[in-house]
Amino acid sequence: MLETRRSGWLWSLSFLSAAVLWAASAQAVVYVTMTDAELLERSPVVVYGEVWDSQSGLASDRVETDHLIRVEEVVKGFVPAGSIVVRQFGGKRPDGTVTSIVGLRHLAPGDRVLLFLTPDELGAYRLVDIALAAFFEAPSGVGADSASGHERRLLDRPLTGRGEVGDSSGAPAGEVNWRQPRDSRLFRQWLKDRALGVDRPADYFEPATPAAGGPMSVVSAYRTRNYCRGPHKLPYFDARRGVHFDVDSAGQPPFSLEETVERVKAGLKAWNDVSDVSIDLRYGGSRTAQELWDVFYDSNWYTTMHMVLFEDPFGEMDGTFTGSGAAAATVSAYNCNKSLTRLPDGGQAYPFHETYVVTQDGLKTWLADPGRLADFEEIITHELGHALGLGHSDVAEAQMWANLHADGRGARLHEDDEAGARYLYGTKAPAPEPDPKPDPEPDPKPDPKPDPKPDPKPAPEPDPKPAPEPEPPGDGGEGDGDGDDDGGGARPLTAVFSLPHAARTGLPAAFDGSGSVGASSYAWTFGDGTTMGHPNGASQAAHTYTRPGSYEVRLEVGGDSCGWLCEFDSTTRTVEVAAGPPPKAAFDVSAECDGDLCIVETGAAVTFTDRSQGTVAGRRWEFGDGAEATARDPRHAWSAPGFFRVTLEASGLDATSTATRDVLVVASDPAGSCEPGPGELCLEDSRFEVRSEWWTASGERGDGNVAYIGTNRSGLFWFHDRENLEMLVKVLDGCAINGHVWVFGASATDLGYSLVVTDTATGTSREYRNEAGSPAVAIADTAAFADACVGDAGAAAASGRPGDPGDGLSGLVAATEVDGAEEDPSCETSSAPCLRDRFRIEIEWTTADGRQGPGRLAPAGTETTGLFWFFDKENWEMLVKVLDGCEANGRQWVFAAAATDLAYELRVTDTETGASRVYTRSPETAGLAITDVGAFPESCRP
Repeated sequence: MLETRRSGWLWSLSFLSAAVLWAASAQAVVYVTMTDAELLERSPVVVYGEVWDSQSGLASDRVETDHLIRVEEVVKGFVPAGSIVVRQFGGKRPDGTVTSIVGLRHLAPGDRVLLFLTPDELGAYRLVDIALAAFFEAPSGVGADSASGHERRLLDRPLTGRGEVGDSSGAPAGEVNWRQPRDSRLFRQWLKDRALGVDRPADYFEPATPAAGGPMSVVSAYRTRNYCRGPHKLPYFDARRGVHFDVDSAGQPPFSLEETVERVKAGLKAWNDVSDVSIDLRYGGSRTAQELWDVFYDSNWYTTMHMVLFEDPFGEMDGTFTGSGAAAATVSAYNCNKSLTRLPDGGQAYPFHETYVVTQDGLKTWLADPGRLADFEEIITHELGHALGLGHSDVAEAQMWANLHADGRGARLHEDDEAGARYLYGTKAPAPEPDPKPDPEPDPKPDPKPDPKPDPKPAPEPDPKPAPEPEPPGDGGEGDGDGDDDGGGARPLTAVFSLPHAARTGLPAAFDGSGSVGASSYAWTFGDGTTMGHPNGASQAAHTYTRPGSYEVRLEVGGDSCGWLCEFDSTTRTVEVAAGPPPKAAFDVSAECDGDLCIVETGAAVTFTDRSQGTVAGRRWEFGDGAEATARDPRHAWSAPGFFRVTLEASGLDATSTATRDVLVVASDPAGSCEPGPGELCLEDSRFEVRSEWWTASGERGDGNVAYIGTNRSGLFWFHDRENLEMLVKVLDGCAINGHVWVFGASATDLGYSLVVTDTATGTSREYRNEAGSPAVAIADTAAFADACVGDAGAAAASGRPGDPGDGLSGLVAATEVDGAEEDPSCETSSAPCLRDRFRIEIEWTTADGRQGPGRLAPAGTETTGLFWFFDKENWEMLVKVLDGCEANGRQWVFAAAATDLAYELRVTDTETGASRVYTRSPETAGLAITDVGAFPESCRP
């Protein structure tokens, strides 16, 4: 998710292609036809069910709506629970501002729907296409289904917003009735068969029975959301201000930047050339997409900053253009509660405050066909028409017709387009011609007897104390401020502001524009790419700089003498910013936290609020599951249970600071009653509880402590030091293989221990023990918890072939040191993982059928301890430790244990001396823990 600042957005979407299209008049959404087979192939998940609840909210200031869907049938793919969250762009903010996609229906509580989905990184789902991936179900009104005996129900996409579908003309090949409603039961069955590879005819379309040549009506199957409605327009031309469109310097592939800019200029010129219309669109230059994005979204409303982006660089449009679906969009800000602007006919319109045009990612492939440059020019011109406020035309030859003409017209407008522009913007008011012989001003008191000898001395000014001249912009003066006329009439609109006494990075710098004259709104540009736009009634602003230097700060004030911001004045001053405090990372978590551990459920989005102090120029978040973010206050959800370490790295002034929090993710729909605690480890969706106890030969005892490292299958315990991990335990579902749940364990210690695993769903337990002073035998119990498999239809297979643990004491051989290679790489250059930045760890495993592979380091562990997986990164197989025993016996200590029945070879290499130790396990026997306290004597020498 991108960090943005919006007050409300109107998306005017155009899905343009040379393919046959269909759209309703006055709608701002156009659809490229897509076959049902294409839609199914594009969708990893398809579900059928009912919308239970809908809730709008902010995600890093982005307005989105989460819909809770009760899943009644999974048509394709897999969902982990009986209900899922489907997330859609748009919604209503608490202050009444709106985000909406015009012509597109949001899901709403009570809707029965068939949804084509893809999972997102936060554990929710999104439609694979914002327009074509949602079908709404409604009664057919034509009798009962012969198979079920219940009333037949139809699925329909409300593409026009009126619950209508058109005739069958222009259908894709193979689906002659693509716009007809689909029989819900037959369509879902066809999709399931197709997903399984069964190719059969589309037998689910409702026969066309249109009434008297009109479209066939179906019962409205969805709810509507009535936000503010009415015409929209750009308000700036009324104040004789031009609107600049800046262009992404990457250009639109496959075209060059020069070719791209020329097509954008052609579109701007086409609208400017409409005769007698006060439209003034300008090319503003090119900048990188990131630079444009930062300026655009760090600003507020009422800027004249507008832009054109290509290939959806920031993921604002769901999906990818593959010849069907969304190809381009025009995004515009509006608010239902703000002042309206005038129309030429005396009506009013909602003002667009900022706009941008963006093409969909994947469009470059379609544009690569010869002759598409003119089509791209037509697309841009069409979208600029939307940016002006024009909807789609009913005239087939118009530029604003919903279909791409693809006839080489490029930016050429039709008279219907020009009429639409005049409706919104009216004719230009020509400047008055100067009168060559102006009438003299009438003398209020004519002198009947003029003096033939005029007085050579000029008459005195009527006011002996003329009003002072206004202070020049930029001098830092505060102005008169007394509100009096001072004998010279009203003072003109004037921008004035003062600078902070001292400015340092990382601390707010205060700017005061209260000395400005006649201002009703204040827009600030702070010189580092950050802006605060109109309307803004606060005359004072505070801004935090992240780099020292000189910055040009600009204040633009606006006046509303015309009922709108149509007068402006500005001034610029320079502020010197010195280096301030370095960054110090800190953050809060919107979750229940007990000490240093926070607990959340799978699928629940958690907000992380940055509380860092000092100079923070950049942020990098890591969530422990491979996901990252750079937003200030990101949201994240985990899809699987386990322990995850969240890390925030704050950077600035060439320094970095790091803060971490551990998060335990538990199953939102637990399979048992295990409650996690300091000594209680919960595995397999909280079904299996694991406890441990240790003791020494001298009788000292203690409870094992759960390490904040683990997955839904694997966990660890420490005994004395949380950095020294002692025991690895796994619970795997082997029901589909031998009708048992499997328990694997490994302890890299010679302490005595007891490990108890309890199935909280049935109450049965298994205990595993080791006596003090003896290296622990690996646990490989593949005959545990048979009652846990009752009624189980299948499960994930565990790695390797189950073996008999036996006594296996001879299965492990510790080799003496072997000579290192002449060009043995250091830890800095080695591709294998290292412990303590010195000892390289290499593992090779072998299955019973001869397959081999390397052990891979899991994203967990400590400086001295590494965890390795073989087949599945959630299934940890080995625990390896290299401890410094030089002060105890002049040796390095190597401890290792494998929670597996596979054969393996473990090689530990001191990269500073080149010496290696090799440890092997034969395939016939279970392995003992490695407790080699005599390794690498030369590593302890000065």
